[in-house]
Amino acid sequence: MPSIDLVTFDHLVFVVLLVVVPLDGRRRFRSLLSAVDAGTTNARTRAYREVILQKWVLTALIGFAWVALGRSASSLGLVPSVSPLAVAGYILTGVAIGALLMYPRSVLRSEQALDRTRTSLASVRTFIPHTASEKRWFDLMSVTAGITEEVIYRGFLFAYLAAWLSGAPAAVIIVLAALVFGLGHLYQGAGGIVKAGLMGVIFGVLYWMTGSLWASMLLHIVVDLTSGWIGWQIIRRGGLDDRAEPALG
Repeated sequence: MPSIDLVTFDHLVFVVLLVVVPLDGRRRFRSLLSAVDAGTTNARTRAYREVILQKWVLTALIGFAWVALGRSASSLGLVPSVSPLAVAGYILTGVAIGALLMYPRSVLRSEQALDRTRTSLASVRTFIPHTASEKRWFDLMSVTAGITEEVIYRGFLFAYLAAWLSGAPAAVIIVLAALVFGLGHLYQGAGGIVKAGLMGVIFGVLYWMTGSLWASMLLHIVVDLTSGWIGWQIIRRGGLDDRAEPALG
């Protein structure tokens, strides 16, 4: 696990990830629900833009701090490595991406799969793109999330936890980072936290196997793009109730 000498900035970023991001995400989601209910024009597009800006700003701050503190790019997971374990990780990533690319078509062909997907999307249906323009911004947000969240929740957080919990096994770092990543999806409710946490474990294992963020970034992007496309297709078919209902009480 990559490690760093911790400074005040690192602790502040950790608090932001643990507390500020989850609460702000829930606030933003509730604001979106209210805006959609009120018929506000381009409410979703503005929400997507805000998410994109927020994630890139935090990623840029981490990047600037890394350079200013003289830390290596490899300690942030940005330098590819080659080893038998890394090759296995890249192969697993390719297999997972192949399965993901086939998944949407199988969902749309099966009524049972469609019903399960409608249920899983019910709590966040207001966040799903409804128009072609919204879909383009959602895709950009998906790519942004795949890149920035891996830098933040795997690159930074792994280095932070490895330094804070010196000598902790890789499994502990992976699980703790996944828990923080799951909390970042608080706006999706308990189910969303669990799903995101499980995905965080997968991304974390890929990072550990490959020694860099590139595999987890690519898989993360494909996961988000695929989820958005499926949701958009269901919306286009009239398969989700468009009324805004919050995921949290």
